[in-house]
Amino acid sequence: MTKMRTTVLAAAAAAVAGLAACGPAQAVWRVVGPGIAVGEARAGNATIAAECLHDGLVLGIYNIHWEFEHGEELDLVVDGRSFTLHQYPHADKIVFSDVQTAGGHLDISADLIAALKSGSQARLAGAAVEHLDPKAITFGLVRSEAALTTVERYCD
Repeated sequence: MTKMRTTVLAAAAAAVAGLAACGPAQAVWRVVGPGIAVGEARAGNATIAAECLHDGLVLGIYNIHWEFEHGEELDLVVDGRSFTLHQYPHADKIVFSDVQTAGGHLDISADLIAALKSGSQARLAGAAVEHLDPKAITFGLVRSEAALTTVERYCD
């Protein structure tokens, strides 16, 4: 009985370790409210969000901060393709935009939205974030297409 219990415990521990190793890499994008969808970092607790802001759709980063100048450029690399974004402090998050709406508000381009929908991974890059663990600023894009499509409907 003790030998069987030890074997079962060892198997359970191995299964938990295997799941922990997969952890955030398996995180999926999800819609969390009208006009906002989120995805999680591969490590740490940072969250990337696509959300409506005024008459535009922007990206926001929650639960991680760094020093930067208002409007400073930063790259978002989606499956090796780089998009130059501008970063802005906004309440409890950092907001990113690469274009403006007709009304002059922050927005992200259709090209970037398409890359996020079809990509598998997005990572922040640039001087402002080079001191951070790359896994803390790398985000999986599993199910991002459905989540972003839902958010876009709220932003129109």
